[in-house]
Amino acid sequence: MIKLSSRENPEIKRLASLLSSRREREEAGLFVVEGMRIALDAAEAGLTAETAFFSESFWQRRPEECGRIAAVADRVVLLEDSLAQRIGDTKTPQGVFALCRRPAPDLSAFDGAGRYVVLSSLQDPGNVGTVIRTACALGLSGVVLSADCPDVYSPKVLRSTMGGVFTLPVWVADDLPAAIARLRQGGGAVAAAALTETARPISRRGTPGVRSVVIGNEGNGLAPGVIACCDRSIILPMARPGQSLNAAVAAAIFMWELAAPAGE
Repeated sequence: MIKLSSRENPEIKRLASLLSSRREREEAGLFVVEGMRIALDAAEAGLTAETAFFSESFWQRRPEECGRIAAVADRVVLLEDSLAQRIGDTKTPQGVFALCRRPAPDLSAFDGAGRYVVLSSLQDPGNVGTVIRTACALGLSGVVLSADCPDVYSPKVLRSTMGGVFTLPVWVADDLPAAIARLRQGGGAVAAAALTETARPISRRGTPGVRSVVIGNEGNGLAPGVIACCDRSIILPMARPGQSLNAAVAAAIFMWELAAPAGE
């Protein structure tokens, strides 16, 4: 175990860069988990950390939890408390960081036989993370994201998933129409959450065969080209006139309907 105290240390600079830059994460194939709870979630899901970083005070206060995280790390580094406070992404950093390798997506999980939610061009990291967390809780088979959605391994998305990203298959698709076609080939219909002339209200009886739903951008909804890739359009009926629901809330309702056993 080594101890670091300087913000100018190359290892600390790299850690800070991976926390703040999507490009750095993608080029390095690495991401940083910050905080005890999510670091434990990653460890319990079987992820191995290249390096686990702990502030000195946190190591002293929570030796048992630190030990569980350190057990799945190739090496362990102690940080001076003041240094840990400066590099954290949260307002009150705990001083726990795990540097992990980005797992390769298992595309065999996306065979169309399961139930999926597809996110197209979402902008808000919190929405993306909440959808992944909800999909995990409701037992969906996986989540598909277009490449222009927020980075799944950004600190804000990771925190919002509450560990769901470590246990649920997530596919970032460079070609979203091709990904939708793959889901359709499995025999299940893919529905666009879009207000079109032929859109039908979502219901377990009214949308038979639908196994996947596509949710669009918070402000602009789904692009016509994406809608055209789907089998049909579905909507959430609104009791009163007004704005549409938040993307994550709408996705949760659609997923609740899709996750229910047939006939309920």
